[in-house]
Amino acid sequence: SSEIMIMVTTINGIIRKNFYHGSTAAETDPAHLDCVQTFDDGINPIKNITIEDNICLDCDQGIMGEGHFAKVSTNLLVKNNIFAHTLAWGVAIEDIDRVQIINNTFYDSGAYGTGISGPYGTNGIIKNNIFMNWQRLF
Repeated sequence: SSEIMIMVTTINGIIRKNFYHGSTAAETDPAHLDCVQTFDDGINPIKNITIEDNICLDCDQGIMGEGHFAKVSTNLLVKNNIFAHTLAWGVAIEDIDRVQIINNTFYDSGAYGTGISGPYGTNGIIKNNIFMNWQRLF
């Protein structure tokens, strides 16, 4: 099971200037808490989404973006956000085309900073981000 602060299933959307703060793994176990999640269930792919100027603290993952089913999710821009005290990923993207992860700050995690993966996760850009106190970078 999982808990999500905000689920994105839309086209042409902006998530801006929010303060997400969660809970510890001990409080939500066995569920996990993501600040923002996309889930392409075959009906609701994401297209043209901007996630900017947000603060995300004390969660399992800052952003979990998935495009496994319909494989048509595209154009996700993640910029100028702060992700801190995440248990797993700061930003994890799978099978979303044309992702840009730019000018974010990632601080203090037990796993990875950010990554774009999957056969449909092409044309991605990760640049000008700050990574501090991370166990692993991917």
